[in-house]
Amino acid sequence: MLRASLFFLLIPVILFSFSIRSNISIRLGSNQTGFLKDFYLIYELPKEEEILKASISDYDFSKTSALFQVTNLSGNSFFLRIKSFETSNFNVPSLLITSVSNSRTNEFLTPEIFITQRPISILISNLAPLEDIYSIRDGRLFWVLLILLFLVLALLFGIYWLGKRKKKGQLAVHPSQAQIDPYAEAFEALALLKRVPVSELNQKEIFIKISEVVRRFIERVFRFPALEMSTSEIAAYLKKESKKNPFLEEMKDPASRVFKICDRVKYARHHPTEEQKEDALTESFEFVEKTRLVFQEKDNGGQA
Repeated sequence: MLRASLFFLLIPVILFSFSIRSNISIRLGSNQTGFLKDFYLIYELPKEEEILKASISDYDFSKTSALFQVTNLSGNSFFLRIKSFETSNFNVPSLLITSVSNSRTNEFLTPEIFITQRPISILISNLAPLEDIYSIRDGRLFWVLLILLFLVLALLFGIYWLGKRKKKGQLAVHPSQAQIDPYAEAFEALALLKRVPVSELNQKEIFIKISEVVRRFIERVFRFPALEMSTSEIAAYLKKESKKNPFLEEMKDPASRVFKICDRVKYARHHPTEEQKEDALTESFEFVEKTRLVFQEKDNGGQA
């Protein structure tokens, strides 16, 4: 522990001991220095020297209010991208360079660079009298603006009302009204998954697919975005809606069982067996079939 502590205490001393090289060519790559502007410096070493690494050695954002990023490091040169968040002048801190020349590794610091920024100037000319700027001489403009405001508010209210009405009527839409037969689609997708044996390579994918098939089926039949909702959100939604539509009460638990089985594989890193896959598929088939029977019973006025 003592040796480790001494090592970390010596790091600042080691950094400080690096020499500052003078045979470095540093030039401004753009004349657009200034507040909130991106500009860059080009650092270039002698041709026979190759740069391995370049980094800021002692950088404090609170001192410079500027961001620095080393880019385009290639051969004996690199760019230092700079973005300043102050209008005042500042120093670009020294960079710690690691290079190799004639099979010898060198570590040194670059000199600090003083950056002069353009001051922000605001020129105001040909000012009109204050009254001319803010007074409205034509009263018709007021009424035009008022009418436009009313039309915008009416349009927004209409969109909101239509959305509420559509959303209210979307729950438990009869499957016969859908363009795609949700039962046939779900049964076919589940049957395809039943033929795929479980392995370490596909176990997670299979249970994700089972979950997606049942969620898509719920979207088709009950018309709410189940694919975008978590298991707990779907359960809470069905529980809330079952108070308004009692026939949904029978659908809550089967759906939750399917999703919990799949979530265990998806999120808990559970390694399922072929038997557990069959259990998940059986629950899914029964959920789809039970939904069909519930809708049939509802169509028949509550008679089985």
